[in-house]
Amino acid sequence: MTVTVKDILTRSVLAKADPIVEASPDTLDNTVRWAYTNERYDVARFLSGGELVIVEGSALFAHLEDHELAKYVDSLADIGAAGLVVELVEGLKDIPAALRARADERGLPVIGLRSRIPFVDACQSVNTLIVKDQFLVQMEVDALSTVLRRELAQADDVQDVGEHLSHICGESVAIYDADGLPIAQYGPTMDAGEAPVVLIPIERQGVPVATLELSQRVRLFDERTRTQIAHVVGQVMAALMPRDASAAMTARVLSGPADGIHAGREEAGDIGQLLKALGAGDTASYYPFAVGVRSLTASAGRIERLLEGFASIEGAQTLCMLDGGVMFGLVHVDGGVCGRREEGVPTGLAWLSNQCDEVLAGAAADAGGVWTIGGRAVAEAGMLADAIGVMRAWIRSGAPQWGMMHSVYDGLLPRFAHVGRTDEALAMLRGVMMGESLAADDALVRTLAACFETGDNKTRACERLGIQRQTLYNRLDKVTRFCGITSEDGVAWSLLLFAAQIEAETNGDAPGATW
Repeated sequence: MTVTVKDILTRSVLAKADPIVEASPDTLDNTVRWAYTNERYDVARFLSGGELVIVEGSALFAHLEDHELAKYVDSLADIGAAGLVVELVEGLKDIPAALRARADERGLPVIGLRSRIPFVDACQSVNTLIVKDQFLVQMEVDALSTVLRRELAQADDVQDVGEHLSHICGESVAIYDADGLPIAQYGPTMDAGEAPVVLIPIERQGVPVATLELSQRVRLFDERTRTQIAHVVGQVMAALMPRDASAAMTARVLSGPADGIHAGREEAGDIGQLLKALGAGDTASYYPFAVGVRSLTASAGRIERLLEGFASIEGAQTLCMLDGGVMFGLVHVDGGVCGRREEGVPTGLAWLSNQCDEVLAGAAADAGGVWTIGGRAVAEAGMLADAIGVMRAWIRSGAPQWGMMHSVYDGLLPRFAHVGRTDEALAMLRGVMMGESLAADDALVRTLAACFETGDNKTRACERLGIQRQTLYNRLDKVTRFCGITSEDGVAWSLLLFAAQIEAETNGDAPGATW
């Protein structure tokens, strides 16, 4: 349980100040982490998110232009403030229209106080309420933990775990293994469109082993409660489910780079060996993907059809792992199969990407409770790991939209921008777009860099390189064989040219050099 803006308006001393919601009334469920008062225009510099900012307002807003008011709201919204409370007693009697309009746009609740109360009392009342609720929640979580440990100690199998958990929580429970298959269910079926559900990942030594799905008909499971359930149930499940070496290897492959950014040559080699141990051939091509679901029970049929779609691709094998509400996976196909295509049909990596894209697009097309992310077919373990790393970082940021299929490129630039060290960000970009083989071919790197510098004008690129047009096309065809990207791929091609330019700069081929 958390304290929301709505709670503050009814359970704190602010309720005595005749509060009125002036903007964004649909965001009153924002969680309030703390109440804070400061009349500075740049107050966001001192916030970390979740604060309810309380101001007198007249001195702060009286001389601000509309664009300055909008910027003030933006600064609070960007930092994740829970809301803004403004006293409307003397001096400032109405919320400025520009502030109200921007707050509606940005989803920042603005509350007007039509009676005066000391701000020190307001902050004390709000913060005491928050601390009290946190204490009560912790007591509830501790009590739940004690009951869980006592009752689950009697479980003889996974079905018993589901039954005991259902009785303790008063909710329906379904348990899925790491392959996404149901292994236990207790209570009324959780049908799509009824009460919301929560998905809780269960791990053993960092390896996903199961996912709990609990209905929320009676109670809402906050983060602390979910964490405690995962901890206790994980200890019990460790004794009830056999260890699986292949599951640990699959989890390592599908976790991406160890640092979450870029897999170096040694790490890429280790991942390549794991892929071979899991059944991929020496010349295999890989296509990474991720599928997110609101409910495993409601989406079971879609996931089954998705895996059937991958299985229908000639020569394809699929590795997958369910991690809470997200299934991570990869499709791998032997290089020989990838190369056997009919005339006029895309070959090699492009063929595999097209086949897998169609399957993922179909899974997301008619499902508001599902999103999918497609990667790009690659032939190197390092490129595969780096792409998975981008996917995971993007998913953690909450960016995928329900009912849509996304590309790994949608998350690449945001990830690039948020990596703290420039060298690590560049290594990630190079790893996802080029890989070791393409980056090692100086002629191809210089060719792509020339296309970047000339705005992808083929005539000027030929002049820049001192080569014939057919030579340029031959090189670009070779690029496509390396990475599966063509100039028709739009965003992917632009990112590839940018990565090549960075690589050329790193190698000393600065702009203006004679190639």
